[in-house]
Amino acid sequence: MNPARKFQLRFLGRINYLKIVRDFVREVLEPRKLDVITVHTVVSSVDEALANVITHAYEGDPAGEVTIQIQLDDDSLGISIRHGGKGFDPSKIPEPDMKKYAAQGKKGGLGLQFMRQFMDEVTYRVGDDGINEWRLRKRLPVV
Repeated sequence: MNPARKFQLRFLGRINYLKIVRDFVREVLEPRKLDVITVHTVVSSVDEALANVITHAYEGDPAGEVTIQIQLDDDSLGISIRHGGKGFDPSKIPEPDMKKYAAQGKKGGLGLQFMRQFMDEVTYRVGDDGINEWRLRKRLPVV
């Protein structure tokens, strides 16, 4: 059993930094030689969480800081995305009726649904210190 490896990246909450973060996540996952679909779903989940933080929590404020921490164990991947922006309660976001959604021709608004489908655990908490945190967890094949 290998010790957990931890990685961290801190950046300003700007949309143009999302590519850097996606590349960072891919680089962290690279040594595990995971299948393309697993890597894509993890990267997409992180990207969606960050896009929501930047757009909704910071409401486009380019000075808002975000910290992403990744812990890679033998059998799981844990991701923490922390920010000081506005919090919210994801339990109040109902699972969408996809037939109705498609019939109405809607665009956007499915990010949380995708995150829940792609990851094994998705939680959000607002800390007493005013720091908000997304926690994403994915079980991985043991190497």
